[in-house]
Amino acid sequence: MTLTKQQHQIMKIMMDLGRDTKPNEIENIFKEKHDQIGDTSIYKQLDRMVADGFVKRVSHGMYNLTEKCLAIINKNNVTEEKFIRFSEDEIKEFKEFAKNENCPELLAEMLNPALLGLKKERLASIIALVSMKDEHGDRNRITVLLSGPPSVGKSQIIRWMYHFLWGYWVESDASNSSLKGTGKGYQFSEGVLQKADNSILFVDEIDKMPKKDQASLLSAIELGIVKVNKDRVDRETPARIRVIATCNNKQMVMEQLLSRFDIQLEVKELGEEESNRLLTKRTNDWNREKMSQMGPAFLKKYLMFANQWETQLPEDREWINNYLLKELKYGVLQNKDPRQLEAMYRMSISIGKLRLHPEVTQEDLKRAMELLG
Repeated sequence: MTLTKQQHQIMKIMMDLGRDTKPNEIENIFKEKHDQIGDTSIYKQLDRMVADGFVKRVSHGMYNLTEKCLAIINKNNVTEEKFIRFSEDEIKEFKEFAKNENCPELLAEMLNPALLGLKKERLASIIALVSMKDEHGDRNRITVLLSGPPSVGKSQIIRWMYHFLWGYWVESDASNSSLKGTGKGYQFSEGVLQKADNSILFVDEIDKMPKKDQASLLSAIELGIVKVNKDRVDRETPARIRVIATCNNKQMVMEQLLSRFDIQLEVKELGEEESNRLLTKRTNDWNREKMSQMGPAFLKKYLMFANQWETQLPEDREWINNYLLKELKYGVLQNKDPRQLEAMYRMSISIGKLRLHPEVTQEDLKRAMELLG
């Protein structure tokens, strides 16, 4: 069953209200926003939606959306975080899961569990997925580049995320107009960069992209905007994207663009010893209950919930400064440039979101530093 145009409009009204709703209330809002309801009344439309499983009667004269309907909304509006709702039982399950000390690592294992190894690569990818929107003039979005020879699992990570989670996909040979949009006369047509505004963009084999396309991607990553000057169209459009990209040869990526990737991981083939160890573990774990493999449905819902979770740097930041100064002088942050340090703040906040913590902890900073390597 599919929703009609009128039913989509009713669904949007109910979603915006975010609560149990009376038909006459829906009808009044509907008439304010649309010229006509159609050839059937709101009551009949709701009855059909109940029969089709999109709406449920929650009490006498009151209606709300079903999980089936919410699933359609989540699938078709991956960039609209306000449309994502969770039941009390789901929230309880998420918070219970977050109590695991190695919660971020367990989540990373759920990302394409068929892959052997690639723990850091999978963790970096879900960190980017839940990174914050830009705020107070600071860029909070996280970008990830997975480089290395073919057939080491780079593309398998982002293809799995695209199919099972959410986001937008662009091939390296996509036309410039399909990437950044185009104009004909005064009419502007969006490209994938505009569509992915405030969402995630997966780019496979970025090193094969023409330099002009890499420049458009750089503008979106660095500034959150893309300039379109075509025919009579001359405008700047928002493109505040989070990017997870792969490449085989980093030398073919523009230096400026390369420097804008917060996390750069070299994906290598597994050694024989490590491969044998992981295969043995896979054999021992087969068909046995394991919390780290709850399935893509759980992972998607959890990450959507974490995406909306608010984690901040603590008000008292003296301990962070002291900790970082020590690492800059003696630890893993030696020779790191300021841009990488800023990336660490963003990464630690995202890790805190994965753990459903209100504030960044020292453990979050440690994980971020390990990823920067």
